Amino acid sequence: MITKKPVADVRAFGAVGDGVTADQAAFQAANDYLVDGGTILVPAGTYLFESSLWLSANVNLLGTGAASVIKCNSMLAGGGVSA
Repeated sequence: MITKKPVADVRAFGAVGDGVTADQAAFQAANDYLVDGGTILVPAGTYLFESSLWLSANVNLLGTGAASVIKCNSMLAGGGVSA
């Protein structure tokens, strides 16, 4: 599907993707930037989340397959995901 909505690269918002640095704030900033919707680009890397991420209904995540990893410490520590 081709989209005309903007794309926001999480690295432009400060994401590091080294698996050590907490990156969820950069993802949230990218989401907030896409006021009218769009796509958050997640380049290859391991992105660490220490807290929740809230995506707008009109925002998508686009990674590079298995090379884009989101590691969530809160879930690893026994947390969960609710829909």
